[in-house]
Amino acid sequence: MITIRDVHKRYSEHDVLNGIDLDIPHAATVTVIGPSGSGKSTLLRVIDVLEHADKGTIDFGDGPVDLATRDKTTIRDIRSRIGFVFQNYNLFANKTALQNVTEPLIYAQGKSRKEAETIGREQLDRVGLADFADRYPSTVPSPRNRSSCSLTSRLPRLTRRWSGACLKSFGNSPRTA
Repeated sequence: MITIRDVHKRYSEHDVLNGIDLDIPHAATVTVIGPSGSGKSTLLRVIDVLEHADKGTIDFGDGPVDLATRDKTTIRDIRSRIGFVFQNYNLFANKTALQNVTEPLIYAQGKSRKEAETIGREQLDRVGLADFADRYPSTVPSPRNRSSCSLTSRLPRLTRRWSGACLKSFGNSPRTA
């Protein structure tokens, strides 16, 4: 279980997050839906410490961690335990599907290139994209497959400890109407 408690984030005079509590069961998929400007993306950025919360904690089951932290080791630990997929995919267009999967393993987790490629190929196979390992995102034949490729690029982080715990932000897409 991932437990998020009392998260606050303010921009000038505007409270974007005001005491957010969230429990995410192991291996759950959570969708964050709401109108534009309601704090969905801010919540996701704060959870992965891409932005610092003004207040709040996240707990992966071994004790709460301050989301307002500036400690690089703590931030690295949080980021190694959680992942999410943004609506716009966030793939490196100049890298193959396999390279998009292996980059976080090499640079965030310190795995060797050989080990990262083995894991990457397993993850691509897991989502039915093994045949696209050496192709670039723009050549993978449909938005659905590019989306799967993006999800796969986050799977090595997710499967490390919280397999399948994804957060996806939809913004004002027609799916939220």
